[in-house]
Amino acid sequence: MVCILLVFASVVNGFVVMKLWGWFIVPAFEIRPLHMVEAIGIMLFVRFAENRLAVRKKENEDRSFLVILQENIFLVIFFGAFTLLIGWIISLFL
Repeated sequence: MVCILLVFASVVNGFVVMKLWGWFIVPAFEIRPLHMVEAIGIMLFVRFAENRLAVRKKENEDRSFLVILQENIFLVIFFGAFTLLIGWIISLFL
């Protein structure tokens, strides 16, 4: 189940990277847009470089696995959508 969440998060974050790249990097540097697989790869590289694979605190021990999974799915979707919204608003000023 955790593997499914990691794949889902990678796809959502890759989509966000792909859109932001198209809005900001492509026009600024006149380079080609990213494909989804390339965006996922870049996102994974950045995550690896940042070492963001930190383990949650012990507060998760009192909750069920399903509740933690649901919260993480919500956070992936929420932060992805929020990042896209802010990026889209900023792109309107270009």
